[in-house]
Amino acid sequence: MVVLSSSGETITSDGVDEVQSAPEEALKKYSEGKCLFWSREPQEGEYVWKNAKCSQCFMRPLIGSRHGCTNEECRISLCQSCSTKKEHEHPLIEYLIPNQQYSLEKLFSSIPYLLDPKKEEHIPIKTIYENDLKSIGLYFSGHWCPPCRHFTPKLAEIYQQAQSDSKSFEIIFISSDQDEEAFNEYRSEMPWPSIPFNSTTLLKAYFQISGKKIFFILFIDYFILKRYSNINYFIIGWKNFNT
Repeated sequence: MVVLSSSGETITSDGVDEVQSAPEEALKKYSEGKCLFWSREPQEGEYVWKNAKCSQCFMRPLIGSRHGCTNEECRISLCQSCSTKKEHEHPLIEYLIPNQQYSLEKLFSSIPYLLDPKKEEHIPIKTIYENDLKSIGLYFSGHWCPPCRHFTPKLAEIYQQAQSDSKSFEIIFISSDQDEEAFNEYRSEMPWPSIPFNSTTLLKAYFQISGKKIFFILFIDYFILKRYSNINYFIIGWKNFNT
């Protein structure tokens, strides 16, 4: 929706997004001849979050440090300035900058624990980066996605073979399901641990996961080695990795 001023000048072409974000604030801004969303020039070294806005001041795109809630249901995203002013019922944590390298401890800092695949028990997250693992697969997937359901059982075969061969290898499931019931149903088919359903936002932002695509991200010494969205390509890559 394009919003015009009384003189016919364009105020904004993001009218739908602005009204959906904050109806009253948007209409007040339009009456003043201003748009709701705003931004600024990034300073040297600042990251530009192209598809993100600050939930408080409506900076879009959000520039610099971005902060979010550890509880995914809150769907809050704050710039550096607003993160220091906004009171929130859950802890706020800073987003990790995509394409920058982090230690596994830093990468999983927003994850409270892992869910055991066989028992209703919590696995301390520190076991991932304290154990002597050579590689970790992060499996972004959803039960609603047909290619995912085709990929999962084949990936499970490779995983179980790696475990029986004493390979220093682990997989973690990161859900793209629509609700917790679907998440629990899907993870029950997997032999590896999962990240809790409401704790995936920051990892998805870091790896830039969106849409229906699935990715398998393999780490060697905490660096991204390869992304796979096709089981056949992964099987080839896995064989090369083990030779």
